[in-house]
Amino acid sequence: MAVRRGNGPEQHGAGLWSDDELGDLHERYERLVEQAPDAILVHVAGVIVLANTAAVHLAGVETAAQLVGRPIADFLLPPYLKSVVAQVLGSRTTTRPEAIADQFRRVDGKALAVEVTAIPFVTRQQLPAAHLVIRDVSEREKARDVEQVTASQLRLVLNQLPALVFT
Repeated sequence: MAVRRGNGPEQHGAGLWSDDELGDLHERYERLVEQAPDAILVHVAGVIVLANTAAVHLAGVETAAQLVGRPIADFLLPPYLKSVVAQVLGSRTTTRPEAIADQFRRVDGKALAVEVTAIPFVTRQQLPAAHLVIRDVSEREKARDVEQVTASQLRLVLNQLPALVFT
């Protein structure tokens, strides 16, 4: 990551931050992830290693510890899994990842419509991994379905208006 401090030249990585500054940066990042409104999961080799509070709520569990150590496949199905595997094993481009429509299975078995944005990476041990941002879109989909039914009913009424007026 390139970072510019003040008006000086761009500097990369090591030597830019003191140990205290790195500790503060890490703490702020953890707070950011924890307070994110979307579910955030990180999995390595298909096993969840990090879950934020929103992920805990989405999964229907009480603590992140109930998610950590479980297979990501317990919660997400293809197309997400196939897409991330292809991304991790395929190109290493830095293009912005696109959200993928999927179903998230809660621990109670209920499936929710979600959009998953995955940032794949390979660990130092050369294991495939991904940082996931999961947005619950089930309410948006329900609203869209209600809107479609309402529009259909309105069209039906409007199509019958001439017959009602002239009879």
